[in-house]
Amino acid sequence: MKQSFYMLTVVAIIAAFFVGYASNLSLQPVAQPTPSAQLEITVIPTSAPATTPTVQAQIQQQANIVKLKLPAVDKDGNGALADLIIEVRPGQGRVFIGFEDSPLINADTQTSLRIALDVAKRIAGEFKDVDVSYTFAAESDVVGGKSAGAGAALATIAALKKDKLNQSILITGSIEPDGAIGPVGMITAKAQAAKKAGYATLLVPPGESVQNKVAGQCKENRTSNSYTKKCYSTVNKVSVGEEVGMNIIEVKNIGEAYAYFVR
Repeated sequence: MKQSFYMLTVVAIIAAFFVGYASNLSLQPVAQPTPSAQLEITVIPTSAPATTPTVQAQIQQQANIVKLKLPAVDKDGNGALADLIIEVRPGQGRVFIGFEDSPLINADTQTSLRIALDVAKRIAGEFKDVDVSYTFAAESDVVGGKSAGAGAALATIAALKKDKLNQSILITGSIEPDGAIGPVGMITAKAQAAKKAGYATLLVPPGESVQNKVAGQCKENRTSNSYTKKCYSTVNKVSVGEEVGMNIIEVKNIGEAYAYFVR
């Protein structure tokens, strides 16, 4: 009986020893694996540029940029030229419009750009994998409107197709969803600005190469007892090309206009 008791005591002591040893092992810190060289991470400070010059150069090479002058008018009705810059680069089908503190970018201009982009995609292809950005630059008092539509459509087509536009020609006209070029105003003032800048040809909407010019004439009648003055006004048809001294060509749609810019 005593021998059995002694045996159980010895077994209990041995079991306690192994349990304590196992507990100590579980509390030992686990050695961390040595990082692989392929997993090294370089932290770029927040003040550093998001892309390196090499990456920026690659992005710039991927972009196709088209620049075009747009005839416009200032707030006093004088002709002026604005700059339109279109960039097409690999992307997700997004459209960006560059805004500035100028009446050049207004609701009519934005609507014209949307129509111009739709027309351009239909002619040049859908190009869902690119982003298109529009940037305008002009004097602060240049007023925008629908007349930028035709030029924007032409430049967008050229940017999507990577065509080069003839920079010696300008165009003014609105753009319709079917690609037709619609009427605009102030053709003579725009032609004068184009002529002053050295351009020889301006494309205009149908029927607008000739403008109405109002001429006034007054006739006075004096007597010893009375004075009367009668004024008359007449409307004359005047050729813009002859008046300004440049080539004015009417174009009906964007396809016809594009043929003048890309030959």
